[in-house]
Amino acid sequence: MQYKILFNTEIFITWQGGIDLLKYILTPLLKMNKKNFKIYVIVHKKKTFLSHFKYFFNLIKQLKNINEYLIGKKFISPIEEGNNQILEFLISANEKPIIIYSNYSNFEKEYTKIKPDLVFPCLKPHPISKNKNFGYVFDTQHNTFKKNFSKDEVLLRKKNDKILFKASKAILVNSLFMKKSLKKEINIHKKKIYSIPFLPFNTATIIDDNKNIKKKFNINKNYFIVCSQFWKHKNHIFILNVFFKYCSQGGKCDLVLTGHISDYRFPEYFLEIKKIINNSIFKNRIKILGNINKEYQISLLRNSKLLIHASLYEGGPGAGACHEAIALGVPIAVSRIPIHNEIKYKKKNIFNPFKYDELLKIMIKYSNKNFKVLTKNKIIKNTKKNVKILSNFYSNTFKEVLKIK
Repeated sequence: MQYKILFNTEIFITWQGGIDLLKYILTPLLKMNKKNFKIYVIVHKKKTFLSHFKYFFNLIKQLKNINEYLIGKKFISPIEEGNNQILEFLISANEKPIIIYSNYSNFEKEYTKIKPDLVFPCLKPHPISKNKNFGYVFDTQHNTFKKNFSKDEVLLRKKNDKILFKASKAILVNSLFMKKSLKKEINIHKKKIYSIPFLPFNTATIIDDNKNIKKKFNINKNYFIVCSQFWKHKNHIFILNVFFKYCSQGGKCDLVLTGHISDYRFPEYFLEIKKIINNSIFKNRIKILGNINKEYQISLLRNSKLLIHASLYEGGPGAGACHEAIALGVPIAVSRIPIHNEIKYKKKNIFNPFKYDELLKIMIKYSNKNFKVLTKNKIIKNTKKNVKILSNFYSNTFKEVLKIK
């Protein structure tokens, strides 16, 4: 018997981290045995005013902060940009799913047509799917870092969690840390919780060896890189202060920052970061590139001296950036938080995210250290190996959730 898995891309495609996560989950899913499973993926069919309105409103609200980044650039809504990336990924995949071109508002109609055995990964359960949902939880940051959210948003997130847990056959999370957190914070012992194994692999379609990537972005020196959204808990200001100290002590590497530049929770945060940079005598040694083409980001990461990840909270080990760096063989410097203990990697360096000197020592170490990134063949070989293991993980997990013998 062939079981139908309905994969809904809604919500995930509204920011780059979600898009990368979709690719990370879909890649091994598409490798599962076709005799057992058939994958259907819903992608957005067309633009609608209502579906984009809230994003345009948020953009207008923040124009004062990010105006200089919009001049001369055509704005594409997050839904359209994310949808384009996922479509390109699905169409270029060797093992293609059945793509359902539809509006997200038509979920009920598509569900009735397909009659799936499982809706996965489910973030927002629809009444029609009832007990067919395999829930997915990014993190429980609203319980741990309540100051990062308004009281109303904390209440809304908790309410949505309860709805998701009640409507799901099981729950999927990104780490063992999250698995423990759910059991402790939410007390859902009756639900089976599955944790995705930490097995980084490369999802980029191009692995660029071309050192001219530095020229493309006008980067003249060796550099450290930060690939995180400009969200407050990602700790950019800490990194900047350490970098200024590094420069004052004669450090030669520059600093490159990629990622979305807005945080809806703290719309003034990016403006604060820009002010700190502009007030520094080392401002010309920092490049803020924003959200760039994924292949460019991977190429910049591969040609960097070190990835710095100073986050104060994550739902998955090292977030997407550390996955990518490890898959490429690039050294990483990560904050000393519990979830980063799950990262097993020879080139991992740990620092206290509140003590400048610990990260400073790592920066100095990698300024003067040459290392070899993995070759293209090795990256491809490791990717095939880890994707196969993850494919078996999903296959076995689905069988257990669906009670397939």
